[in-house]
Amino acid sequence: MPTPLPVKLRAQASARARVASHASAKASDDHHGIGVWAILVGLAALAVATMAYLTNGDQVGAAGILVAAAIVIALLSRSAEDDVK
Repeated sequence: MPTPLPVKLRAQASARARVASHASAKASDDHHGIGVWAILVGLAALAVATMAYLTNGDQVGAAGILVAAAIVIALLSRSAEDDVK
């Protein structure tokens, strides 16, 4: 003869399932923070490149700063994509 489980145990199990699903959803959403980080690094590189250009007229240095920042952003965003998959 089947014995039904008490209602309280079912509620606890469903609460645990909700917490587990929320934790996994939050872990999968962490890759969106890389976009904000990339924008901030780009803005910082732009500010430093602007200072290099306006103070000394160093076009090559300013371009180098921007290219270096783009490489860093590309490498880290690529590694973030690999972590999500």
